[in-house]
Amino acid sequence: MTKTEKPPADFLETMRKRVDRAWEIEQDNIKNAYDDLDFAAGNQWPAELRATREKENRPCLTINQVLTFCRQITGDMRQSRPAIKVYGVDDKADKKTAETFNEVIRYIENRSDAKEVYFRGIDTQVLAGIGHIRLVTERRAPGSDEQEIRILPVDDGVSVLWDPDAVLPGKSDASWCFVPVDYEYDTLKDRYPDADISGFSTLEEMTRNYADVSAYWSASDKVRIGEYFVVDPGKKGETPVVNRYVVSEREVLEGPDVVPGGRIPV
Repeated sequence: MTKTEKPPADFLETMRKRVDRAWEIEQDNIKNAYDDLDFAAGNQWPAELRATREKENRPCLTINQVLTFCRQITGDMRQSRPAIKVYGVDDKADKKTAETFNEVIRYIENRSDAKEVYFRGIDTQVLAGIGHIRLVTERRAPGSDEQEIRILPVDDGVSVLWDPDAVLPGKSDASWCFVPVDYEYDTLKDRYPDADISGFSTLEEMTRNYADVSAYWSASDKVRIGEYFVVDPGKKGETPVVNRYVVSEREVLEGPDVVPGGRIPV
């Protein structure tokens, strides 16, 4: 990734407003997605009823049939072995060029163990209605200027927040995306020793407590920062530029860095 200029003074304020707006719109979907994952994990008794039965020393048996039906869907997807495929679409394309691209993509998928990444996203999509994967670039070797692409899962794909004005199913028209990342406080302090990293909460905790959006950055034992991708569309006819930042509520911890490709890699 290539360094660019520092963000403007109102950058963090704009970021917070965007995150708050997206959360207000998506909080019901996110809460329901977490509930679905809990239910699929076997937590299927209402909390009050479970507490009453346990107090009376009565059993709370769970016969979990959800995964059986979900695996009928995900199993078919696994059998189809999802992969990226390149085809020529104009008179300048030829089979040899397309196959060259396919070989490069197969190399990227193999080094990324991409099928497991795809399956992880598929499982979450089927169980909770939301699934994400992502692309990153990394140096081929320490000190090398050559970079390679890697396909990775998103640790908490349920709570990824997108530009609410994006209308396409894959969000390719989004102008920004926020990918939450959780760290233990000490780990984060070691990584960013000079940063102000107090006052965060995980999105999951806030969701379960039905907290107001203003509590998004409240205190917690874990610290939630985020990768924040912003698209600069440029002038008419220019290729869009995607900048990546690592942000807390109060600071830009990393970036901006230019992401190759002109699209948000999520």
